[in-house]
Amino acid sequence: MSSVSLPAPPVNRPTETGSTTIRLEAALILRIGRRNGPSFVLDPHRENTLGRSADAGIVIPDRLASRGHAVLQRDPQDGRWQVRDLGSRNGTWVDGRRVDEATLEPGMTLRIGTTELIFRTFSRRSNENWVDRSEQIVRCGPVGEVEGHAFQRAGTGSSDDNRRAMLLYQMSIQLLASRSIDDVIAAAVELAAEQTGVDAVGWFEVGHAASLAPRLVVPADGDLALRVNNSACHQLSQDGQAVWIAKSGVDQQPDAAFDLACVPVLDEERPWAAICATACHGRLRDSDFDFLVALASLASAACAGHRTEANAAPPSIGRFSSPR
Repeated sequence: MSSVSLPAPPVNRPTETGSTTIRLEAALILRIGRRNGPSFVLDPHRENTLGRSADAGIVIPDRLASRGHAVLQRDPQDGRWQVRDLGSRNGTWVDGRRVDEATLEPGMTLRIGTTELIFRTFSRRSNENWVDRSEQIVRCGPVGEVEGHAFQRAGTGSSDDNRRAMLLYQMSIQLLASRSIDDVIAAAVELAAEQTGVDAVGWFEVGHAASLAPRLVVPADGDLALRVNNSACHQLSQDGQAVWIAKSGVDQQPDAAFDLACVPVLDEERPWAAICATACHGRLRDSDFDFLVALASLASAACAGHRTEANAAPPSIGRFSSPR
């Protein structure tokens, strides 16, 4: 076995791009077949242990994995992420090579037993230069990062978190069994309408002019599409960010205040659609936002292989009854 040294990935510390601060976060994405599965966010301040043990930071339920198999850690000096084998029986593999230690670059494949994980870094933009001062960012981050944190909470959370985890499992079966893109879209919108406290929800597709075009929206007579395209949040979603903003009342009308969430549906790393939802200010909850992020990730996997249908089918509005 050998120690592999590779070119350094982008440093995981604040940098400047124009006038917008970028912070890089890192995660491992479980690879299921040819599709991306759950994301596991890596803590840059400690060792991240991988293994079959329930005490591991990232549990790998693989019979060929050792209880304490490997560890990932970020060098605080240069920001490089290193993987180190912990003397496992079957070894740790990076891009097909068995290693004792290796420096990771974004996109590299880490294999433990039969389990494959993709190493990714995510850029998170600051909101220091948010143009519309009536819009306050409540939460914003790369889809994989938001999903990873929610996944961590579900493992040690309340009974409601566990109920959501079981629901997501049931959703995955329903979505992955869909036979067409229309089935996926209909199921995703219906689930979002039924399982969250939003007033309106819809599936939007990325247009040629950097706008989001409604494909399926319920209720049909709402103003969700107008809210989405009048807000800067859809620009972040097309950058791969899941974003939740709170819009303040206009002309001193508190009833005009609302929350808006926009979560991209990714094809590999490229957003091609988004699940958007809105509710009266204060009604959208953290658990709703996490649910929408998980739903978008499942829909992304379910849509694989159906993209040609998505481009050919016409938009449809209001197939289901209005959400509560």
